[in-house]
Order: sequence, then C-alpha cells, then structure tokens
Amino acid sequence: MSERLQFDQASTRIERGLDVLFGAPNPEPAFVVRLEQQLLARVQARPARGGALRFRGLRQWRGPFSQHRWAAAMSGLLLIAAVTVAIMGPQEVLASIQRLLGYVPGIGFVHLEATRLLVAPVEATRDGVTLRVEQVIARPERTEVVIRSEGLPPEDQIWAGGARGEDDYEPVLRLPDGRTLTTGTWTLRLGGGTLEFPPLPEGVYRVTLELVRLPLVPAGTAPENWSIPLDLRPATGELVAELFPEPYLAAAHGTQQGVTLRVLEVAHSPEETALRLQIQWTEQEWRFLSVGHFRLPELRDDLGHVYHESTASGTGSPVQTEVIRIPEGQDSTSAPTPAVPTQERTLAFAPASPSAGQMTLSVDAVDLELPAAAGFVVDLGDDPQVGDRWPLDVHLTVSGFPVHLSGARLAQEELTLRDGPVLRTLLQFDVDSVPAQDGRTLYGIGLVADMDIFTGGSGGYDPQTGSIRTGLEVREGAQVPAGPIEVQVEYGSVAFRGPWLLTWAVPGAREADQARVVPVTQYPATATQTRHDLTLRVSQVVRTDRLTAVTVDLDGAPAGVALSRVLAWNPATGTDDLYLEDDRGNRCSLSYGTTWRPGDEEALENARFPLISQTLSFEPLHPLARRVTLHVPAVELLLEGSISFDVWVPEGVEMQPRSEPPWPASEPWAVDVPLDLAGYRLHLASARLEGINNTTSLVLIPAEPADPTAGAWLTGLRLSSIVGPDGQPLDRSYAARFDYSGLSFDLADPSTGVALRGCYHFEVEGVTVAVSGPWTLSWSQRGP
Repeated sequence: MSERLQFDQASTRIERGLDVLFGAPNPEPAFVVRLEQQLLARVQARPARGGALRFRGLRQWRGPFSQHRWAAAMSGLLLIAAVTVAIMGPQEVLASIQRLLGYVPGIGFVHLEATRLLVAPVEATRDGVTLRVEQVIARPERTEVVIRSEGLPPEDQIWAGGARGEDDYEPVLRLPDGRTLTTGTWTLRLGGGTLEFPPLPEGVYRVTLELVRLPLVPAGTAPENWSIPLDLRPATGELVAELFPEPYLAAAHGTQQGVTLRVLEVAHSPEETALRLQIQWTEQEWRFLSVGHFRLPELRDDLGHVYHESTASGTGSPVQTEVIRIPEGQDSTSAPTPAVPTQERTLAFAPASPSAGQMTLSVDAVDLELPAAAGFVVDLGDDPQVGDRWPLDVHLTVSGFPVHLSGARLAQEELTLRDGPVLRTLLQFDVDSVPAQDGRTLYGIGLVADMDIFTGGSGGYDPQTGSIRTGLEVREGAQVPAGPIEVQVEYGSVAFRGPWLLTWAVPGAREADQARVVPVTQYPATATQTRHDLTLRVSQVVRTDRLTAVTVDLDGAPAGVALSRVLAWNPATGTDDLYLEDDRGNRCSLSYGTTWRPGDEEALENARFPLISQTLSFEPLHPLARRVTLHVPAVELLLEGSISFDVWVPEGVEMQPRSEPPWPASEPWAVDVPLDLAGYRLHLASARLEGINNTTSLVLIPAEPADPTAGAWLTGLRLSSIVGPDGQPLDRSYAARFDYSGLSFDLADPSTGVALRGCYHFEVEGVTVAVSGPWTLSWSQRGP
C-alpha cells in the first residue's frame, strides 16, 4: 500500500473520529490537506534509519497499536498530530519539534553544548541476562553512563540482608588507543545505575564499557567480564533535537515550615515529564534527605489527570539500594557553601497530556536531618546476654523534640545472605511516642557509641503509632561490653509537613485555550449486570488521551452494604482479569502511571468508612472503538455490623527467626474465637506473634481457610478499637485483611514498641466480603 493511500485513509478516520472521541468540531478540510502534506513531506525527507523515532509518541497506545501494522500506526499518528494541532496550532507544533533540546532521560537536565552522546541504547545478552547501556553523556566536565540489567534474580535472593558494594568493583571506559578511564563516583541499584567517569579526550567518539561484574551482583551470580562498544555523536542536529526535549522555565515556588520548594525547569517527552526541583531551607547545619515522606510526590494537571513517579526512569524513581562512592583524595564538601542551603533533585513522572494547560506538583513533606547535641548512659550490668532488658528513664531533647527512653534490650536478628545465615546483635532502645509539633514529625534518631564495638545505628518508624525504633548494631566479632556505655545522639530525622502545591502554566496553553481538547464524559444508561443478587453499574466514563476512567457503583444495595472496591483477582482462574475490551479485540489494562482524580475524592476521605475509590483508571481506548466492555472478576463489599472478642497473648511467648514465615515468629497457640457477623461465620482457632516491618503483629489463623471458589468469602474485619492488657487503647481504626496465613493486627504498644502479654479486646464494626463474578458491563462509545 502506498504512503499516499495510507494518508488518504487516515484523513477520513480523523474527520469521522475527532468529534466522537473528543467532542471537538472537525477541522476545516483545507487544514487536513495541509497537515497531510506537511507530515508526508517530513516522512519522505527523513532517512529510513529514522523510522524508529517517528513513532515514539505511540508508546502511550501500547495495547491498541501493538497488534496492528504500520498503516494503522500511521493512522494513529495522524490522529494524535491532529489533536496536538487543535491544541497548539500548526505553527506551534512545527516550532516545538525544532526546539526539543536539553533534557536527557536517565541523566537529567543538561547543557548539550560541546557534548557527545549515545543516540540509541546498546545491549548485550548472555545466559539469559541482558546488560543495556541506556545513555552516555560525555560533557566537558565528566562522562556519565546509565546502565540497566534484566534477567537477574530478585534482590532478596541475591542479598537477603541488603545489597553491599564490592571493594574491587571498578568499571572502566576503554579508549581507542587502549587507555582506560576509571569511575570517579557512582550511584548503583542492583544490576544497574549511573557510572561517572572523567571527561573524554577531545575527538574521541568510540569507547568500550568494560565491567568485571554487574553492579551490586556478587561474584559467580551472573555472567561476568562484560565488554560493550559504544559509538557517540555530537549533541547537535535535528536527530538530537527530536531525542531530547527543550526544558521551559516554570517559576513555581512555595514556602512551608521555612522550607522553600521551586520548580525551576520542566521538560515533556513521550516517555516522561521531568521537573528540576530546588529545595532551600534556613539552617546551614541541616541536611536534606528527601521529598515526599508520607506519600510520593504527585503531578496533576487541570484536566483531572494524576501523574505518578515514573518507574521506567532512572532520574526520579526511588531505588532499592544506593551506593555513592567518593574517590580518595576528593573532598566531598570542598564546594563553596551557598549562602542559603540548597539542593536540587530531578523528579520524573508519567508523560503528561499535550492538552494540559496547567500543572501542579504536590509534595506532602520534606525530610531533613537536624543535628542533636545530646547523650546518655546505659548500664548493661555485669554479664549482658541476648534477651536481657534494662529499664530506663532518660529524657532528652533531640532536634527540638522532647524524647523519653523507657528501656533498652539486647536482641538478635537472623539475616539470610548468599553465604548462609548471619546473626546480628542489636542494642535497641524503647522510645515513647513523640507527638508532632508545629507541623514537624520526628521519625528517626541517629545514635553512635564506641566504634570499636558498635558499627552504627539501626531503627525504624511506625507512622500509624508514631513510635520510633532506634538502636546500635554490635560489630561482627565484638563482645557486648559490660557496665556503663556512653551513647551520643548525633541527629534527628524530621519530616517538615506541607503540603507544597506548586502550580505553573504550560507555555502556549493560554493562546490555544479556545481549541483545547478536553476530556469527554459519558454516563452510560445500560451498562449494568446482576449476578449473585448484586447489580453493578458503570455510572461514568471519562476518556482522555492518557487514560479511560470508569466509575463502578453498586445499584439497589440494602442498608449497611457498600461497595468497598473492585477486585482484579479472578479466583476461578488465578489471574488478574480486570480489563476493558473493545469491539476491535483490543484489551486495556489498569493504568498505574497515570490515574484519574474523582470528583468525590474529598468526600471519600471524610466518609465514616474510608473506601477505596470505585473509579478505575485504564490505558486509553483505541480511538476508533465503537463499543466497550468492562470485565469485573470479583468485588469486595463492606457490611456493617457489631461484634467484639478477646484474645490472650500468653506469658513466655517469644518470637524466633524462622524460615516459614521468613521473619521472626512465635510458635502458634490455641484460641477459640467464633465470629458471626452479617451472615458470615468464621472460627479463629490459633494465633501467633510475628515481627515484621519494625513492629509486632498478632496473626489470628482460621480453622479452615477461605474458599474463593465458593462464590463469596470473608476478606477482613473493620475495627473500631483495640484495647491492650494495660487498659490503654492502641488507636487502631482500620481494616484487618487476610494475608497468606490469617488476620493480622498490629499490637505494638506506642510507648514501648513491643507487644504486651495479656488480654486484648477487639471491637468490630463491619466485615469485608469478596463476591466472585464475573460481571461484564458493556456500553456504546457513541451513545448513552
């Protein structure tokens, strides 16, 4: 089929589909012809080797276009181009293509003058493991190489106790004349990361990356001695302009708690939206840790999209393990100290809609490390042993917070490493719950003691109770000392609460406001189905260029019954079967990078039962789909009811390291708790304590496991309160759900961080029940 015929067919699809898909008027016929001619001329003029670059924007249409040939893809490209032109205007579209410079995914915001780069990723595969060189940026001051590996075992299998660097790990860049450049600084994740080398000599455009081992991968675990040739080119020309979008200035800022955040630059690409974020604070001795303590930062637009941090990017996403090396002789603090303490971070989010006219970055908190000049003495007696406890009554001021230490204990934890299990001994301190003050939350306390005996601090934080765990790890091979130990408090980790809401306009949005493509909202009248006496209804569908948002409601529910959530898991098949399907045979899965903000979000948060929103975000539908069907394998209901029960935790019950479950747990003991609520019966026959996530949980195990194939099964309890053996409420108002072994309840006492022995009283105000479908809810794209 000729290119001319393909464009003729595409123009007809544009004219028929624009108003159906977006609710916008069709463009003038003369404009469509001009658009076709301009795009066709660009395709014909571009070398064949550039074909892979033409369709970078189609990645957002993964589902629909993956099964079609080039002609269908070109049709979609024209549709997207027409939408973009409707927003910005023809001249702005063509000009924006010529201005794409300055942001490099995986590296960040860079100045590309006098820079050499890798135009396309290079990869090599050996024994099922693939090493991919994502990017190389050779700037006048340094050379950065971004690498990623696939096919490696999970990190918890390679490093059960957490990844650690190898002393002899030294990747090199080999030059054409045989000379080598060694890494100066690196930031690593398992199998990948960013390697920083000295600048390349002038005129060098071909280098070879040599790795003895993949980053943070122990010797003998994966293929070794990698050698990958890399061809670079100058960062100039039309091809580079298409690869790297030009940032624009945002000039958005806000100050909370004396901390100022500024969005300096923004770059949009088909793969991600990147922000250069500046953080400034007031005191020179404070140290920046991170943004987004209680929830990750979110990017929102004025259309209703919520963009989440991009997991595909190496710039903004958190990594499991990070190691930063400063070469010998290099002073990491030698740079001039700024008058105002300043840090910059690059955050990368899912790609934003080209229809967005305004963006807002939402940051809930900023974490800073504040110095603390405090100390105390703990006397371990004549012969300290694992399991010993010592009462304390130590009052300290840590970074402005009053802290009370009520006790100390000597504990032991087992870590399973590649070479076998390893025991580590910890001197842990019980810290009373520290109330937040003036919008600040203390969540960590850094301790140091005799470095010949202790390697450093350890600890954690439970945001539900506000309790802090802190301690010291005994150095391997060292003896726990008897008698008094002097402990110094070095710092406090403090979360400065916001929120910071930084808003800016996308350039050109105001001029194109009259022609903006807005989301189309539909209220299907017939998208209902009844199964097991439950009627589900699709009450609203929102279609955008980034997603399809579907709101599901429960029709005719009796009093005390509400829809808790739509489940993706199909108990009959053992697979995730929640998806959209159109009449063309395309399937759209759930969208996690971009979701839709429901209009009733605030009402949901303030409801008596805070439910998960019934608005589901899927990948965008094919633009030519006529009919759509939502497949729902199961739903979870919330049934109101009232019941109470008691559980005794016997004296002498202690947790020990185990292989099943793979964390410390006690031996189970018998309980007899019959539950009969909202027509559902459950007999809890045994219990055990488990130590996980820096807390102690009580797990209640049913006599018979739930049978999902029965059509309906109990999934959890809605608690109103738990009262401990000392008569103090634990302030637990949440849904306890069944995990792989039973119902799990957090029993850690807020003042000590441990679970007391004795009787716990539980008050229940509802149950959650899963009901298996399936439901198929269908509606027309072109009508009610």
